[in-house]
Amino acid sequence: HDGDEAGNDRPRGSDPLGDGSIILGRTLPNGEPIKWPHVSLTDSAADGCAVASIALAPDGTHLATGMDDSVIRIWDYKTGAMKRKLSGHDDTPWSLSYSPDGTLLVSGSADNSAILWNMRAADNEQPLVLRLEGHTSDVWSVAYSPDGRRIATASTDSKIFIWDSENGDRI
Repeated sequence: HDGDEAGNDRPRGSDPLGDGSIILGRTLPNGEPIKWPHVSLTDSAADGCAVASIALAPDGTHLATGMDDSVIRIWDYKTGAMKRKLSGHDDTPWSLSYSPDGTLLVSGSADNSAILWNMRAADNEQPLVLRLEGHTSDVWSVAYSPDGRRIATASTDSKIFIWDSENGDRI
């Protein structure tokens, strides 16, 4: 927290605005506030579920959320409309990461696995590309290398694995 001149405490980096947006951080280099418009993401099938992970597509058009019902939901960032549900994990997806080009999404889960998803799959196609297995406990973190050729997974089994994103081989 940082206090203002009057001594009032407020969360650092977030100020609610009357228009429903939030100011992120302090300001842009030109002094303008960074605004994030309020978007409501609603799925009645997820009532009572908690969001465990979130990732924004590199082009800013989609948002992925991993929820404690084991389902990953893909949302239109501007409208808040749900575009797709990805089912394949048996437990909470703790971590999500888009490939640098946004064509793939990797999810790490409490089911000890990571899954690679094809974000360009048609609605009638199975988007699951690869299941990365080898951890003996929850996969809490996943990340792509900057060139998209490698995926790192980290688990509560105290291991970090590096995977080839093309074929799923553990390196």
